[in-house]
Amino acid sequence: MDVFILCLVCVFVNRNTLIKAERNDVTMLTSCIVKLLEQVDYKAYDKVMDITLMNMNNDLQLSALHQVLGARFISRRFFWDTENISNVIYIVMSDDYQELADGLNKVTSDKFWNPSARFIIVVQNTKEYSLHDLTHLLHTYNIFHKVSVISRNGDVYAIYRYNFTKPGNCFRAGHLIFWSWCSDFISGKKLAFLTNGSIRNCRFEFIAQNLWPFMNFDNDVKGSEQYFLAIFQKQYRVQIVLKEFTKFNKYGKPVDNIRKIIHEKVVHNEYEGAVGGFSINSAYSVMCKDYQELADGLYKVSSDRFWNPSARFIIIVMNMEENSLQNFTNILHRYNIFKVSVISRNGNEYAIYKYNVTKPGTCLTDGLLTFWSWCTDYCSGKLLPPLNPGSIRGCRYKFYAHNVWPFTNFDTKVKGTEQYLLTLFDKHYGTKIEIVEYNKVDKYGNPVSNVSEIILKKVAHNKIEGALGGYSVQSAWGGVSYGYPYKIDHVFYVLAHSTFIDPWLAMFRQCLWIYFGAAVVFVCFCILARFLAMFRTPEDVSRNALIVFGYMLNKYVLKRTPSGWTTALVFTVLMFTSFIIPYTIQTKLYSLTTRPVRRFEPKVASDLKNYQAILPVDWVGRYRFAGHRVCGTRLTCLQALAKRKGTLQYTMASKSYYLIYRWKVTDEHCNFVTYNLKEPYSTVLRTIYLRRGSVLLESFNRLVLNVADTGILKKYDQDMSSRERVRCRSHPDEIFMPVSLEKLHFAFIVLIVGCFLSFILFMCEVCVG
Repeated sequence: MDVFILCLVCVFVNRNTLIKAERNDVTMLTSCIVKLLEQVDYKAYDKVMDITLMNMNNDLQLSALHQVLGARFISRRFFWDTENISNVIYIVMSDDYQELADGLNKVTSDKFWNPSARFIIVVQNTKEYSLHDLTHLLHTYNIFHKVSVISRNGDVYAIYRYNFTKPGNCFRAGHLIFWSWCSDFISGKKLAFLTNGSIRNCRFEFIAQNLWPFMNFDNDVKGSEQYFLAIFQKQYRVQIVLKEFTKFNKYGKPVDNIRKIIHEKVVHNEYEGAVGGFSINSAYSVMCKDYQELADGLYKVSSDRFWNPSARFIIIVMNMEENSLQNFTNILHRYNIFKVSVISRNGNEYAIYKYNVTKPGTCLTDGLLTFWSWCTDYCSGKLLPPLNPGSIRGCRYKFYAHNVWPFTNFDTKVKGTEQYLLTLFDKHYGTKIEIVEYNKVDKYGNPVSNVSEIILKKVAHNKIEGALGGYSVQSAWGGVSYGYPYKIDHVFYVLAHSTFIDPWLAMFRQCLWIYFGAAVVFVCFCILARFLAMFRTPEDVSRNALIVFGYMLNKYVLKRTPSGWTTALVFTVLMFTSFIIPYTIQTKLYSLTTRPVRRFEPKVASDLKNYQAILPVDWVGRYRFAGHRVCGTRLTCLQALAKRKGTLQYTMASKSYYLIYRWKVTDEHCNFVTYNLKEPYSTVLRTIYLRRGSVLLESFNRLVLNVADTGILKKYDQDMSSRERVRCRSHPDEIFMPVSLEKLHFAFIVLIVGCFLSFILFMCEVCVG
């Protein structure tokens, strides 16, 4: 019995020891993963840091990861939301190499798979496989430098990362090497430096189809895509090998599905890419039972990031009896589908319906689906009736805009830049665009902060044709299209000028180096005069002082001066310095009275560490600035800076805003009270958003190219800035007066007393002999 109890106690002790060891093991691994996540700057991403968890089921690990600042986690069964999901980080848990390989093979079929993201891969057992096998596996799925592999080594965990023999080497030349122990990484010890790779000198294989004018393998003339890849190779110094792919059937003829075969080879990582006239969704073939099924299907597929309503559509509707052609026409107009053929069953035959307008060139939206031909007649090649093509001329479109000067203006008759651009569009293409101001306020009457996002959502939901008001090109916006950028804009830090310094204090600060320089020169010249025997007696210290401060010696002294080029050179330098020092001081003093000096003002972004940001309520990137304060509009932000000159605050404004608004925030003499740093914070591309596949997009892009070449918008911006400058008037009751000479009486008294003392010393020297 005693033996049984003793054995039972040993079992419980060993079990508790194992549980405790396992818990410590999980804690160490979790801390290591969290530390790696915290190194990522989540503010660099547009919204939040999306993290995909794979095969991670431990509650302790999940709880710790959810506490990481800025992280948002996505399950594997996420819905279709192209606006929000980006998968910037993957955390993969696996027992061994085989489980990792099987998991990566499955997840690559995910439509949101992103091998360019950061990877934290935990492999519990790597004994059977070497690091070379893991490196080769990651290379297969294009997982390169943004990866950290954590592996168990005894009782501790080791971190492996990519390293290259030389910085900038090809990514494929890198190998996983030991970087640090997890315990050292968590404790913050100094870690080994790793070199980064690039695509330079890499070799890639592309599969291509011989399709002129895109690709040509028959002679030396390059196709358009071959020429583009040649330019890419020269620019980035890569090696791209093009391999022609041709597959024949048993009769020696090319197979029909060659493009599908090429696509599958790229998907299965056999080649880096495919070229040869490929297009994205150039045609849609839609099968539906009735109108309702078609409406539901178009509503869902329009959220696809590759949705292209400008493509050609073949829509087959089995039942059109319940709804008229007018309903089908309206829903196709709603989704900007104009290149369409609708096939419907009519008894025992199928009829083809197409758009037709009353007159050639009239508005596209005036066109209706009309009967065009029976399928049997179309297949037999019978003569078919012609259709009148439509255009955008005479069409009416509605745009939403929020009042953001200088892009849009609803307060006066002066048009903003984008309003002026759409006016040119109307005149050139004969359209009628209505720009409506969109204002939405909360229950307190204050404008909501996300008015820009609300307008874009209305565009994405096909409620309006487009949106304007200072928008920039952002890939995060889904479901909408944007035209060519009409302006390159820069965002700057804007600060208030500091107060002026008193002229005497400024002179003391800025001329202090002159006094120190004069003292050093005086000492050096006295030593030179002593050892070069400029004077007969070494006791003539006062005479040395007189020489240094600019007094010409009389003939008696000159006669006593020994000759020689060394003495003449020293004497010339003495005389030049004695004349230049007082004139420099007087010039600096005069400059400070006419052009006052300000106190310290930041010149670079690194000087703003202790400054607080004041940002407008509609500023999209507010969350990137910690501890910022919100103001109403960009103008109120500038006015707040002008009123609080002594505070450590700044705001952000693009060049377009600042050139206009700075004239509204001046002093009584129309002098600017704010300034911007020379180095821009970021660069934005100004554009106008349209519905996905809008018929206006192609015409708008052509107009933007023409306007950019002529410089019309640049001239219009200069005119608006000049108009604001003219409006600024000096205060009538205050006249700017320069500094009078009465304020310099103290300086003149000092100079007179100094001259009198110098004259007495000089006379004493002469009399003593």
